[in-house]
Amino acid sequence: MKNERNLKSGNSFKKLKKNAKVTVEANQKSHDRSKTAKQLKIAAIAALILTVAILATVFSVALLNEEGIIIRNKTVRKSEDLSINGAMFTYIFWDNFRLSITGDYAYYYKLQGISSADDLYLENPNEKGKTWWDHFAEMAEETTTALLCYAQYALDNGKGLTAEDELLIKEEMSNMEDTAEVLGMTFEDYLSRNYGKGIKPQDVKAVLELMCLSNNGSAHMLETLTPTDSEIDAYYDTNTNALKKADYYFFVLGISGKDVLSEEMEKYFSEKAEDISRSSSAEEFKSKVSAYLTEYNASLKDGDEKKLTSSQLEEYIKSELNSMVYMNDVYSDSIPVDKWIFDDSRVAGDTYVNHEDGYGTYGVAYIIKPVYIDAEWRDLAKNNILSERTAKLIDELKSEKPVNLDKLVRSIAPLQ
Repeated sequence: MKNERNLKSGNSFKKLKKNAKVTVEANQKSHDRSKTAKQLKIAAIAALILTVAILATVFSVALLNEEGIIIRNKTVRKSEDLSINGAMFTYIFWDNFRLSITGDYAYYYKLQGISSADDLYLENPNEKGKTWWDHFAEMAEETTTALLCYAQYALDNGKGLTAEDELLIKEEMSNMEDTAEVLGMTFEDYLSRNYGKGIKPQDVKAVLELMCLSNNGSAHMLETLTPTDSEIDAYYDTNTNALKKADYYFFVLGISGKDVLSEEMEKYFSEKAEDISRSSSAEEFKSKVSAYLTEYNASLKDGDEKKLTSSQLEEYIKSELNSMVYMNDVYSDSIPVDKWIFDDSRVAGDTYVNHEDGYGTYGVAYIIKPVYIDAEWRDLAKNNILSERTAKLIDELKSEKPVNLDKLVRSIAPLQ
């Protein structure tokens, strides 16, 4: 039975991992094999020697891959005093993936058809020409860059690992060992199956140490890079848009993930989106969303894995109604629907059907409270300035220590 401290360590690392999670690269060596016979008269012997040598080499490479030795000897990211090898990068890649499909955005990924490692080679409809593997590889690359940046900042400012960090790492490793034991696996087998072939406890520990060091650096950044009151006042004058907020509903229909939507389904979702957009009140909007979800579920044939029971449907509707509410959402001008939502001409009750963004879907927006700047704008301005300053440090690391993304991705070991 786990004690309170063990549970605390698990929660602490969950937060650290979420903070670290940000998107991919590494290096794969090639090796040459050449054998020549010295004399024609011993060709048969040479052929036998060659066969044995090749078999030995193949066996050795396979063994090295199983043990993670090859990827562990590859430096894929580095700062002045720190580095991340291929084994550490592999762990980060699969850890990010696991957190994504089980955490806050699990439902989003499920709708996109991403629920297991087998789905990683599907095309990502949000990024043409790229797969979901590319998506998570980029996520891992961004994570490693941020980790190294913050960790190096910690070292530069004398904020190394503390005794509490060491205890936290020890307890997290113990938690993982306990999980493996419950599942009837050795610790190493558990790691290989969940975090990549050949991943060892020392690789996990190295990443956990880097995370703690990174957290120390991030905390110190908050102290040293925090803007002054006059800088915050100046930010208001020059970045007013970035302080704008809005309250609204945004509901998405017809997500095209694993399946390509037929013309018939495109028409159906488009018509339903238009109908929901004609709502004259927030209550009617919610009512129409509920009716659509009920109708769509009823249209599915019996035996369809997507069809929900009455109790499942009830919970699903509650979940959807909760997830479509965006309160105090901060301005963004990256996509058309956000530009529309945060336009100064918006009034309560305005609706918009988005046919361009939302992953090949139809998103319907309903304005509850149009654009405003609230009393907490100073906190938002401070966070924005801090983000800009830390982003600058990360960009400097990328510029000074560039990596080849394609090579980096090839260093990721598959699951056992």
